[in-house]
Amino acid sequence: MKYKKYSVFIVCAIAILLSVLSIMNYYNKNVPKTSKNNALESKEQVNNSSASNTNKEEAPIQTIASIIEESPEDNLQNQFGNVSGNLAQGGFLAGDDNFIYLFLAINNELGFYRARPNLTTIFNKIGNFSLSSLNLLNNNLYYVKSQRVMVSHKTGKEENILYPFPANFLFVYNSRLYLQTLNGNKLISLNDQGKDEEVIMQLDESSFTTFLYAKGDNLYFANREFKEGKDYSVLYSYNIKSKKITKLHSDLDDFMRLMQMDGDYIYFLKSNTPQEDPRKSIKILRLNVESNKLETVIEKLPLQFTSFVVKDGILYYTTYSEVYKCFINENRTVPLYKNKDIKDLYFSSIYTLKDRLYIISSLNFSSENLYLFTMKTNGSEVVIVE
Repeated sequence: MKYKKYSVFIVCAIAILLSVLSIMNYYNKNVPKTSKNNALESKEQVNNSSASNTNKEEAPIQTIASIIEESPEDNLQNQFGNVSGNLAQGGFLAGDDNFIYLFLAINNELGFYRARPNLTTIFNKIGNFSLSSLNLLNNNLYYVKSQRVMVSHKTGKEENILYPFPANFLFVYNSRLYLQTLNGNKLISLNDQGKDEEVIMQLDESSFTTFLYAKGDNLYFANREFKEGKDYSVLYSYNIKSKKITKLHSDLDDFMRLMQMDGDYIYFLKSNTPQEDPRKSIKILRLNVESNKLETVIEKLPLQFTSFVVKDGILYYTTYSEVYKCFINENRTVPLYKNKDIKDLYFSSIYTLKDRLYIISSLNFSSENLYLFTMKTNGSEVVIVE
């Protein structure tokens, strides 16, 4: 995997959530570098400087194949969990103030890695395994591996099975774990030691959880439910103290996807043409969990739309080659980044941590030619790892 740094004001990239898992399965990179690259273009300029028209070739990224050593930075307490939009896209990436943790292939080696948030340092390999639903709590990593809930130190040491039964969609909040267990098909919570199990909802045999997040005393979750020959997405709230469950919204599951929470709102995709091709015309809606009011954020997304993530009231979405930034409360969308430098590159999935975006991209949707982008949410400090 070679490494490029683009010091320029522009940025972002994501795409095709449904292809993320297949994209990550294998990773054999052989992409030749061009000797000179065009500067990236941005219509939202930040820190106007001459550096925006220059690119630097750096040494190839190195990896450490062994488990990393512990440092004082690994013992900083946090209650971070993960961003809702990251979990909506598989939960393959999480982070704290010092490191990001991600499941990806680096130097043709598929595995679990960590690196500095700006991706300019060595990638340290934590383990040779795949995972999903990655969360952080204090000094530990919580994730689903081979359908089992696992816990390990942030260095990868002392990995243990926390919950021995098949599980789906893990979320950590206030020292408790929330997940769907396939052992009896129910939504449950556990303490951070995997004990003190509480059943939140017994699910039907054909139902499964597609969304979990929390705010204050309330847990919000969505289930795919099959009734009268039709699929429905049903959104609930659960009061952690009173144990009361309230149905917030129910609709036919005609492409109701990528559900994620930001502030008082739950965002999701919805098809405008469910009877034709659900992907032909897609919009983004949001539901206010306080007023239960449903409203449209974007009426019609571009045909080449691939994915989106919301952070602090700002929505970022991608097409095959472009990234847009939507200021929701201002009803204003601006182009943030357009790829003109790498031919046949398609943006796949997008993640966000702190003030940065992370995007996985591929050449011609190939699992053999992947790129990892990062940049600040204002479009500056673009780094591309290929």
